[in-house]
Amino acid sequence: GGTLLEQGVDIYGDVGIEAQFIAKEKFDVDNFSKSLIDAIFENYGDDDNNVLETKCTRIGTCESYSDGLIRFRLYNI
Repeated sequence: GGTLLEQGVDIYGDVGIEAQFIAKEKFDVDNFSKSLIDAIFENYGDDDNNVLETKCTRIGTCESYSDGLIRFRLYNI
């Protein structure tokens, strides 16, 4: 738990993100990636230009939103 800063991630330094998604088949992984990054940085001044690496993978599909999953790891480079 806790904020990213409390977990030892310098959100204002150079960061990378690995993300995995289970989503409806109609959703594009690249769009999920951008939306996830925007949601993370919304609480940190909306400046995500320091995200230098991304690796996003769809690991499954689902029929309903409630069955979807997003898990991610944010790390400093």
